[in-house]
Amino acid sequence: MKKMLSVILVLCLLLPCAALAQSVRGKIKAPSHLFTSWSSPSGKSMVYVNAPVVIPEVEKIPLYRTSPCAVPEETVNAALKFFGLENIPREQLEWDSLDELNVTGYMWHDTENDQWITTDLSTWIPLDNRIEHTSLDFSFHQADNQSHAVPSEDKARKLADDLVNTVFPGHVYYSTDKFMDPQALPYRASYSQEEGNHASDDEGDYGYRFHYVSKVGAIPLAHVYCTADTGYQSDDGSYNYAMPYEVLDVDVGADGIFQFRWESPFTLGEMISDDCKLLSFKKILGILGVLAPKEVSRYENSGDHANILIDRIELSYMILPDKDNPESHILTPVWDFFGSHTFCEDWYDETDMPYFTINAIDGTVIDREYAR
Repeated sequence: MKKMLSVILVLCLLLPCAALAQSVRGKIKAPSHLFTSWSSPSGKSMVYVNAPVVIPEVEKIPLYRTSPCAVPEETVNAALKFFGLENIPREQLEWDSLDELNVTGYMWHDTENDQWITTDLSTWIPLDNRIEHTSLDFSFHQADNQSHAVPSEDKARKLADDLVNTVFPGHVYYSTDKFMDPQALPYRASYSQEEGNHASDDEGDYGYRFHYVSKVGAIPLAHVYCTADTGYQSDDGSYNYAMPYEVLDVDVGADGIFQFRWESPFTLGEMISDDCKLLSFKKILGILGVLAPKEVSRYENSGDHANILIDRIELSYMILPDKDNPESHILTPVWDFFGSHTFCEDWYDETDMPYFTINAIDGTVIDREYAR
């Protein structure tokens, strides 16, 4: 009897380990939290890591081909209905068009309430009419949402969640921006349409900005503070396109939602692999250990010093060019190391700022500004 109990006890102890080994975290042997640090070669600057290691609760990470797409008509209709604009006539937009771009769009304008929804589609003609950029935008009384009497973050978030669940059901909440004033937020209205000029520093639309992201299965595409360039020059002189990051931001102020912006939607293509092999977390950390001291030492060129503080490490998807076919893109798992930094006596703390990004499959260091 004692022998049987011992066998049962051993099995009970092994079962959780077996389950863990099947998860991505178990396969790559990643901790739940990481404490470490590196110094620059001079010893004047430091990179400190005190961060949770965020990994989706999945057993496999598939690879997919992706491509940019136009804003679906059903999404436009759902947005119009959500804001009560479904009966407003559609007008053709006339954009200033460059020779190499064919730009089209539509506008719905509720003149009584000064509500706008616009769509635009830019097509790069030299590359077989390839879609470069699409967006769906809403604004209400631009630069007149200046009251600081905003609701609680929970109530404001509920309004934003209702919009996203209704109009963008494939997206999930990711983060709340650390800033609320227009001067600190890109694309936040800081001018008055009626006045036709820029507002002063204490004017412009004020409120929360909630960031939402696509999720493929249980794996999100991380929101990041930088934007991808539209392209880059290759070593052979050819010009290739980086796929712009998808953006879904909802801004909420004292009177509710006054702005949202959905840019660069994408579609999934063929599945390349149903379970890609990732480098161990130890190898990723080894790459970071070489990269981090060099990166922080860049601030010392003028004789100054800096500290980088990593407070979140996350494994998520990123759309990257296919190395064998740069005009094609692949949904690829990457490691982002988010945080803030000090430079001399100043502290810089942007929302979702990745200081380092590493390809989780092959360890390539990725330049987030160029999405490659």
